[in-house]
Amino acid sequence: MPEQLKNMSVDEFVTKLMSGERYFAGIRLPEGANLAGHGGYGALLEYLNAANFSEQDHVVLDGSELNGLKAQKVYLPFLRGKEANLGGAYLSAADLWRGDLG
Repeated sequence: MPEQLKNMSVDEFVTKLMSGERYFAGIRLPEGANLAGHGGYGALLEYLNAANFSEQDHVVLDGSELNGLKAQKVYLPFLRGKEANLGGAYLSAADLWRGDLG
């Protein structure tokens, strides 16, 4: 796990996700990051719902700081977020099927 977190803006995170990047271990989004309020969130949801996630191909957020993240209805099956901090996150109706947040 990275010892020093990499700060990342919501714009950068959305852009990288939509370009196919999956590995985001050790990132820090701004506290209260509002993905759902991002102008490209609808397109991101469409992209994620069309993605073919699996146990071998999934988003990794191990050791990341995502305090207060707002990502309603996000679709991230098989998400791996071991030791990720999601304190105060609002993930209403999120689909994290078979995710590992342990």
